[in-house]
Amino acid sequence: MKHYDGIIWDLDGTLADTLTDLGDSVNALLAEAGRPPYPTEQYKTFVGNGAAWLLVRAFGLSGLEELPASLLDGFKREYDHRLLCHTKLYPYAAQWVRSCREAGMKTAVLTNKPEQAAQTLLHTLLADDAPELILGGTAQRKKKPAPDGIFEITGIWNIAPENCLYVGDSDVDMQTAQAAGMDVLAAGWGFRPSSELLMYCPTYYAPTAEAACRLMFPAEEAVNHAV
Repeated sequence: MKHYDGIIWDLDGTLADTLTDLGDSVNALLAEAGRPPYPTEQYKTFVGNGAAWLLVRAFGLSGLEELPASLLDGFKREYDHRLLCHTKLYPYAAQWVRSCREAGMKTAVLTNKPEQAAQTLLHTLLADDAPELILGGTAQRKKKPAPDGIFEITGIWNIAPENCLYVGDSDVDMQTAQAAGMDVLAAGWGFRPSSELLMYCPTYYAPTAEAACRLMFPAEEAVNHAV
């Protein structure tokens, strides 16, 4: 792998397994509406484009124009209550972030998850090792796959996007990296099947977060084997 000055991760399905808490939050709203819940695994096909589209898919709406503001507010309420009930980092994710920071790389997260929730989650799970920038969904920022968030981050860093690596687990992430002109590492351990990611011919692919970290820092693996 070539040297990168910065790395930008997706959050849900890339650094953290958030699926159960997301699904439970939406299922609570479905129950309020007298609708049956979805199994947790079904939510893998609903997430990726932000909270509004998650609700559109779960409630079978035709588009964002049919989504009542009260439903989005309800989701934020339910998810705030469940943010860290079952959510956990993927194995080796914390070591990966730490290794990047120790190597002098700039680190960031770009997610379509509401920004406050993303920041709370990562600062809780990673504490002082959290990426220096955590950008999420806001009313002012275009959501992925628009590359605006990428350009915002690389602009703050004063680093060209092509000198940074993007990491994600969905078609939305692959499209985001392509739109920004970045190399991308496809996270095969996340919510979407590997076949979906490989259709985009990512620069790199890894089946686990540990494998991704070893790909970036092979010297660490050599040291660990020698110990």
